[in-house]
Amino acid sequence: MGHRRTWDEFDAILDTPSKRIRLMTAGIASTASGSFLLSKTPINAMHNIAPPVLERVPMQLPNPDWGMLQQPSGQQSHTEMQHKIDRLTENLHLAHEHTHARDAIIEGAHAQLVIQDMYGEKLNQALYTKEHRSETDRTKLFPEGRGRHLNNVGFIEELDRVDKVRRKSSEAKGQRKMAKQQKKVEKELIEPRWKGILTQHKRAVDGWKQECERLIMEGVAKKDLPKPPKQPLKPKPAVGQADTAMNQAGGNTADVGDDVSSDGEE
Repeated sequence: MGHRRTWDEFDAILDTPSKRIRLMTAGIASTASGSFLLSKTPINAMHNIAPPVLERVPMQLPNPDWGMLQQPSGQQSHTEMQHKIDRLTENLHLAHEHTHARDAIIEGAHAQLVIQDMYGEKLNQALYTKEHRSETDRTKLFPEGRGRHLNNVGFIEELDRVDKVRRKSSEAKGQRKMAKQQKKVEKELIEPRWKGILTQHKRAVDGWKQECERLIMEGVAKKDLPKPPKQPLKPKPAVGQADTAMNQAGGNTADVGDDVSSDGEE
C-alpha cells in the first residue's frame, strides 16, 4: 500500500517563498497605505512606506546552555545519565524556540525587502517619466522667471534659435507626412497588379492539377509529373512611380482650377 501524504506534508509543499510573496502582495493590494505599490498610478511625494524595523530575539527567551556540548561522555550512573538527558531535552527545546523566533525575524525582514523593492520600482518609474518627458515647442521668453530686455542680443539669438528648431521640426513632420502619403499611393498602385498576378497564378495551379490528374490516369509516374508553378513574388514599387502619380493628381487639380478661372473670366 502506497504512502498517503498528510495535510502537514501538503502544507509544506505549498508553503513556498513564491506563494508567500503572492499572498503578501494580495494583502498589500487590499490595504489603503500600500495599494499604491501595485497600482498603475504614478507615485508622488505623498506616497511613502514605513521605515524598516530591526528585530532581535526577545531578551526574555533564555539562551541554550551550549557548554553541554563540550562535556565529556564517560561512564555515568543511571541517575546522572537521566539528569543529562533531561538537561539536553530542555536545551533542545530552547534551541527550537530560538530557531522559530529567528525564522520569524528573517521572514519579516524578507517581507520588508520585497516592499522596499516595490517602492524602489515605483520611484524608478517616476524618475524615468520625469527624465524622458516630451519637450514642448513653446517659446520661453523669460527663462528661470527673470526679466529680459527684448532688444538684447542674447534674447534675440535665443528667439532665432527656437524659431529654427521649430521650423526644422515642422519640416520633418511634413516630410514624414509626405512619405506616409507616398507609401499609401505606392500600395494603391501595386495592389491591382498583385491581385491580377495572384489570379493568374491560381489559374496556372488549377491547370497544373488538371494536367497531373490526366497524366496519372494515363499511367505516368508521379516522379515524372511536371513541377507546379512557382509562387509569384509581390512586385516592388518602381522608383518615382508614386511621385508621378501624385504629380499627375496635382496637375489634374490645377487644370480643373484653370478651367474654372477661365470660365469665370469669360
